[in-house]
Amino acid sequence: MEEETTDAQKDKMIEDYQSRLSSIELDVPLIKDLAAKKKPAIAEPPQPKRSPEAALPELPQAVAAPEKAGEVQPHVQERIELPSWADARAAFRKPWLRRAAAAAAFLAASALALNAAARWQARRELRSHQSFALPLARPAGLSVNGGILYTLDPARQLIFAFTASGSRLKIKAIEKFPVPADGGLAFGKDCLWSADTQSGRIFRHSLDPAYSVQTTFANPQSHPSAVYWDGRRLWTSDARTQTVFQYAVDRALTPLRQYTLSGISPAGMHLEGETLWVFDSLKRAANTYSPGGILAARETIDFNDRLPANCRVTGFAADEASAWIITENPAEIHRFDLQYLKRKANIHGTAP
Repeated sequence: MEEETTDAQKDKMIEDYQSRLSSIELDVPLIKDLAAKKKPAIAEPPQPKRSPEAALPELPQAVAAPEKAGEVQPHVQERIELPSWADARAAFRKPWLRRAAAAAAFLAASALALNAAARWQARRELRSHQSFALPLARPAGLSVNGGILYTLDPARQLIFAFTASGSRLKIKAIEKFPVPADGGLAFGKDCLWSADTQSGRIFRHSLDPAYSVQTTFANPQSHPSAVYWDGRRLWTSDARTQTVFQYAVDRALTPLRQYTLSGISPAGMHLEGETLWVFDSLKRAANTYSPGGILAARETIDFNDRLPANCRVTGFAADEASAWIITENPAEIHRFDLQYLKRKANIHGTAP
């Protein structure tokens, strides 16, 4: 009986609690409802616009160290602001600046051109001169015939024939010569001319191997130092009287003209067109003249800077391409480009 009473009391108490709970209203959301709800966004205040330079972070400023007594502070080079391209173009539009720039460019181009011309001229002068040693001590006279050079050795009465090829001088022949001629040598029309300074005699030789003497012309009033045949006339020079003679050749030598060249000791001659070349052995220079009633002096070409200092010129000759000079002490033959010499002396002549 007591157990039933107890169970009835328990049931009554449960009902009583349920009735009390149902009377209380609680507004508590479920967890799933809380997850479904979104948190409202918080509006940020507007930011001011910045330039790209302002967006870069500021570099920390260097803090200058305190100066110490006696300490040398490093020199800080200031920054140099260069003008812009637009400023340079605007400045160049000024007339005086354009003229200055043009003058500077012209001077620079002129200096380069002069330097190149000087180098070219130096190379050309080197190519225009060659020298060859001779196998004899005292050569006398010089003549060119068919590209072959001829000179005499009066002491041994020999005649030498040479050919110049490139940088070499070759002996073509050495023959006995019938007279001790020391006053010049010249090839003429089917003959060879020579002269003896001491006796004044002029010899005409045949072109046989012995160079036999065909005719001897006595000339006691003259002491020939050079002879030259221009194709029609015979020329001789006298170093003692400083005189040049022109002869017509027949059975005798008929004087046609006589020229006095004061202060000149002729060592050789060459006639080209209206220009007579006379080489002066004293001054070692080639003098050019216009022949006629008188010899009108034209130009002088100095060879002192091309010949050995102590040499003595004993012969001069020329052909279509070259001028040749023969010397003793030392015994040498020198070749010069004739066209170069003519341009240097401003000579425009043609062969007769």
